[in-house]
Amino acid sequence: MADRPNPPLSYEPSATTTHPHVGSSLLPEVVACLKNSRYLHLATCDGLTPHVSLMSYTYLSETPFDAYPVIIMTTNPSSKKTLNLEANPRVSLLVHDWVSHRPPTRAPNGRDGSPPPAATRSSLASLLLNLNTSALSSISTTITGTARFLEVGSEEEKWCKNQHLENNTFVAAPNEEMPFGQQRRGSGVAETPMIDDNSRVVIVQVREGRIADWKGGVRDWQLVRDGPQINEFAPLILIMRLAHLHLPNITPFNTVSQIQQTLTLRHLAYKKAVSTPTSTSTIPPDPTIITFTPNPVYTTGRRDLPPSNTSSPSDPTPSLELSLPPSLEPIRHLLDPTQPSPSSSSSSSSGQQTRKAEYHPTLRGGQTTYHGPGQLVAYTILDLRRLGLSPRCHISLLERSVIDLLDRYRVRGFTTSDPGVWVASKDDGEARKITAVGVHLRRHISSYGIGLNVTQEPMWFFKQIVACGLEGKEATSLEGEGVTFPSEKMEEEVMSEVADGFVDSFVRRLEGDFPVGKGGRRDGVESVYKIGIEDVGLD
Repeated sequence: MADRPNPPLSYEPSATTTHPHVGSSLLPEVVACLKNSRYLHLATCDGLTPHVSLMSYTYLSETPFDAYPVIIMTTNPSSKKTLNLEANPRVSLLVHDWVSHRPPTRAPNGRDGSPPPAATRSSLASLLLNLNTSALSSISTTITGTARFLEVGSEEEKWCKNQHLENNTFVAAPNEEMPFGQQRRGSGVAETPMIDDNSRVVIVQVREGRIADWKGGVRDWQLVRDGPQINEFAPLILIMRLAHLHLPNITPFNTVSQIQQTLTLRHLAYKKAVSTPTSTSTIPPDPTIITFTPNPVYTTGRRDLPPSNTSSPSDPTPSLELSLPPSLEPIRHLLDPTQPSPSSSSSSSSGQQTRKAEYHPTLRGGQTTYHGPGQLVAYTILDLRRLGLSPRCHISLLERSVIDLLDRYRVRGFTTSDPGVWVASKDDGEARKITAVGVHLRRHISSYGIGLNVTQEPMWFFKQIVACGLEGKEATSLEGEGVTFPSEKMEEEVMSEVADGFVDSFVRRLEGDFPVGKGGRRDGVESVYKIGIEDVGLD
């Protein structure tokens, strides 16, 4: 936490995971906040308009039906928040004890309240005590999760409703006013509040969130417990955010490879850490999609790797000749590894244009393809286990995301028995490839991804090879299929627009085809946030 003498007007930068804490028990600050606060703010959304409600609640460290801490609330079945929750169960809860404090209750867990009751207390003494306690308890916590309506008439609903009723029946000192909405009964005991029979009981598991203090400090926390869930209706669901790194302009392919390797190794390091019995693991890395346009480069996959150079290490004059796979031997004259060109052409001494490209073997699936200016490349660094995806589902997700993106530009994409995404050419109706797909998996961590042709600039380079080993198949692009972009837009603006569209289509397709809690256990993607290359922290 930051240590500042005065409350700030803005908190420390926290767009990404900040000072993460992962443990098998909640942080003491979170527990104190949940126990001491009387109300919480419940944020819901119907997909268009956010809505915030002030709610009475009950916090329980566990129940006979759930191994995780839960928050219990009740709501009218015809309320705005109920309608929102039925449309979108994702919620955010804000709990704080900066102003309000819980009076003592008659709950069987012996809660004393905050501040504790006094036998006799003047109004001035109560005011001073409240002010003093407010200054000492300046912590708030935000909890993100998925709300669940309990089945009407079930044993779980009856039990939780009774706990909620007891927890919100307050006890006051003889001379104190009763809490809002309750009447005094006898010597300080409030009348038992009523919960309508038709009220719905809502449960939110306390699994992850963020602490903020009055000094401006921020800390993310996550609760992880081993073992199966007790409640079959509450599958293990964690919420993550997806990072989008868009590299503007032309980016050297080596730079992107280094970024991808750094992010992939972090996922693998986390997997190794959590498999250690004495692990004090941190929060898992966020999934990341890198979008970029590289300098002209031919890449080969595992099915098209080059032979090793035949020179012996002891040879005093080892061969410096570039080792190429058979698919690239016919264009050896185009590949100059010592002078990479940042554009698709450069001027020769004779004044004619000589095109050059780099060559990079990779570990992705597939064979030879081309990447360069006029193309949007997207690499997805994901933990398929967290997303509940099989390798085949991952490929299908990439293909369908591209098809959805093409649809935005009124281009109909489809898949065939050959890899990638295809379109029926507007010229002759022949199937032409508009997007190449190739990935690599290691311990269920994916890398590489797709290459979408946006303009016609890559077409010359594709014609020099048999792309992906498919004889007689041609490539095309959005521009080649009649898509025009506003003339005032620079090429980078177009690429940025297409990149954002792909990421949006990817998340929408993921959530639509593989919904959280249905057909398997997977973590949900709550939102997408942008990062820069400086946020990666290259090693």
